[in-house]
Amino acid sequence: MYMKNKWLIFILVLSGVISSCSDKNVDDIYQGSKDMTQNLTIKWDTAANKSSEALYQHFMPNGAPYFGSEIWWDLSSSTDSVAQRQEHFTQGNMSLWSQSEAIDVMIAAYKRSKNQKFLDEANAAVSGIYQANGSFYDSYSCDSESMLNTLLDLYDIETDKSKKDEYWEAATSFFKLLELCSAGSSQNDSTYTYGLNGIPNSTYDATIYTRSNASAVIMAVKMYKIAKERNESADNYLQFAQNVYSYCEENLFESSGLVYNSVSTDNNVDQTFYTGNEGLMIGAAVALYNVTNDSTKISSACSFANYVAEGTYTGRQVFDKQYPVLLPDISSNLIGSVDRFVLMYRGLYFRYL
Repeated sequence: MYMKNKWLIFILVLSGVISSCSDKNVDDIYQGSKDMTQNLTIKWDTAANKSSEALYQHFMPNGAPYFGSEIWWDLSSSTDSVAQRQEHFTQGNMSLWSQSEAIDVMIAAYKRSKNQKFLDEANAAVSGIYQANGSFYDSYSCDSESMLNTLLDLYDIETDKSKKDEYWEAATSFFKLLELCSAGSSQNDSTYTYGLNGIPNSTYDATIYTRSNASAVIMAVKMYKIAKERNESADNYLQFAQNVYSYCEENLFESSGLVYNSVSTDNNVDQTFYTGNEGLMIGAAVALYNVTNDSTKISSACSFANYVAEGTYTGRQVFDKQYPVLLPDISSNLIGSVDRFVLMYRGLYFRYL
């Protein structure tokens, strides 16, 4: 029987998680300390670059069309045996959300280091995803928005015009679908109402989740800026972002900074607290502020950030002095257990913070 040590790809937005995988003999950059009161001399660029390199080396080895779902070791073998040390790779099913997160790591690494290898790996994954999926989006709005947000970030750093046009075409095609599923209208410029009713989870589920709507705001603002650069019509993207944000403001968050998880078709509100939803709303608010200079958006962003940082929520301790990121999740009573999905959510919070 195999015991699998799983490193699910979607937790890798937390920089540094797998940096030790790439070289078992490297120095501990965190110096073995869990006490955040100490002044650690961490070389953050080194830590980030090592974790980014480990990501593509282990999760997209030679021949892999896109990032895999896990790596694991057979721990049932004798200690220090060859079998136990052998790393196993599983391609697994493709999730657009987790793939986009992995590619985001490559984009950030390229921006930071200007190392072409990171950009090459990002483009290789994008190509593999399209070949496997036949598209850059699917029936789930949040997964699709995550991937399109990633493609729009690639657009900004890519110099190949054909790739830029490909990414832009994918974004505009998906945006038209978002307009339709938001059940609005655009009879003329003064009655553009797409987005005012929120973005449903998928073509099969009309539940409106914060993650789908905040991601849509971030995506639409990026498209607004790119459309202006391309001398194309842009105002509809900004109006859409503002409409969706207005829906969130009315239905998905409180002035205290608490962001709800979802609203069902019968208006049942799921007020479950997730750090990822707080993070995505920070990203949406800041994105709109950057193009409108609306100071209320910065105020809201600060309230989302403070709600988590100050521990305003009750019943769910996310951060701890000894384990500031990887605190065991309360969904399990087992000490030391960690919900990997929740870890990805924490990564989203730190990204937009």
